[in-house]
Amino acid sequence: MKKIVSLLFFVSSMLSAQVGINTTAPSPASVLHLEALNNLGVYGGFMPPKVTLAERELIPVTVSDDGMMVFLSDGLVRCVQIYDAVNNVWVDFYCMPITLPVIFSQDFDSNTSWTFTSDVAFFQNGSDGYYDISNGAEFPSLLLNNNFFGILDLNDEGDNGTTGEATLLFGQVDVSGIANAIFSFEYDSHEFNNVADYFKYELFHDGVGQGKIVLCEGCNNDSDGVISVGIPDSVTNFHVEIIVQCNGVNDYVGFDNFKIY
Repeated sequence: MKKIVSLLFFVSSMLSAQVGINTTAPSPASVLHLEALNNLGVYGGFMPPKVTLAERELIPVTVSDDGMMVFLSDGLVRCVQIYDAVNNVWVDFYCMPITLPVIFSQDFDSNTSWTFTSDVAFFQNGSDGYYDISNGAEFPSLLLNNNFFGILDLNDEGDNGTTGEATLLFGQVDVSGIANAIFSFEYDSHEFNNVADYFKYELFHDGVGQGKIVLCEGCNNDSDGVISVGIPDSVTNFHVEIIVQCNGVNDYVGFDNFKIY
């Protein structure tokens, strides 16, 4: 009899487009209402699906899955992530603080053990165009701290740079013997509002590219985040490339705090 009553209550809840767990009176503004205290007097929390990086990549997300949430737990990477269907990328919502020794670093300030080069010559022409380390003066809307690598109008009105892509290449580093290594970096952009304006990155494991990951392509609003990716223990040599195309004076992006730890 108790099972029948429970089933009837569940069906009734579904018909009213509201479901309550640990409550018989879900909020009228909710579709799903969770109460922490159950009928046994025990408190609980909400546990999103926990996946490794490989398992997350098997989730068949589509454009209709915008906002899907998972908890990425892979080695020392522990992040709540949300799927951004517009840019087809999983975005960190919050990562658990991790205090680990940094093995390689490039923050464009005092920690510069990770070298970098570019296939396009660096230049600094203020608001006309910029592709170099910046103290932020040319990029007032960006929230990155201290020095960072800033990119503004790569075409520079035809005087410098390129009308196509520019690639920032971080040198190959030996990660053998570093168990559960993590690669991370920060980015912040402003008004990449044309599909011809984009930035992406690609990881290389022992010289083999792992596929380009688009962070922004014609995203009208400001975009920022922290990328944290586990490096498989089987990898000996690791490097990363940042690819940007940006040919508008109002479109700019900054990158900072490239680390392996």
